[in-house]
Amino acid sequence: MSTKYAWTPFDYAAQQAAANIISRSGYSYRSISDRMHNVVSHVRIRDIEKGNKAPIKISEFLLICQACGSDPLATLRWIIARAAEIGAAESVSPAGERRPVDGADEGSTTTAQVTDDLIDRIAAHPEDYDVAANRDPNKEIEMNGGEGR
Repeated sequence: MSTKYAWTPFDYAAQQAAANIISRSGYSYRSISDRMHNVVSHVRIRDIEKGNKAPIKISEFLLICQACGSDPLATLRWIIARAAEIGAAESVSPAGERRPVDGADEGSTTTAQVTDDLIDRIAAHPEDYDVAANRDPNKEIEMNGGEGR
């Protein structure tokens, strides 16, 4: 049975920090789990990195820091600062749920900025974003049951 947990800005910040630590380590999920003596499974490490399921626990955070050679105190300071940024940028959904405005890993670019940049890029060069099927010389054959892929 799964329960829904409302993530806080600290949960989002801790997930971002853990994802950075895991990806920067260069280790696979299994290697990290092995370095922890399998106290945390490789599946759970993947879920932590991807932000799936429950937020990271403090024990998992400390084990990941230890296994990946990251300073937990410096990372905790970053989490606190990042959580403040996320909290300041929170929005409220129509259903009344609190939703953080997700930023880039270091918190310098918001989703809105990334979206605006993408819109500007598409508007400047729409030909780069054409649908490949519109230019495929075999599209009629494939649509009519011919040699498809």
